[in-house]
Amino acid sequence: MKDSTYSNEITASYVNMLYKSAPLHDIGKIGISDDILLKKGKLTEDEFEQMKQHTIIGYNTLSSISDKFGEDH
Repeated sequence: MKDSTYSNEITASYVNMLYKSAPLHDIGKIGISDDILLKKGKLTEDEFEQMKQHTIIGYNTLSSISDKFGEDH
């Protein structure tokens, strides 16, 4: 990474944080109904709109944890 444009940003600490946080990438799905998450076939427009909310739910969840405990935990 020494020759990379992003070598100042992609540090060992950054890579470690990505490794630790990757399992949380869809944590917002905890706020989505199982009827939608487990549905076989295509979602309706309304279901799809609800599914898209998982990103906001996840952001709010992780932001709350970060605010309470700091970003290093």
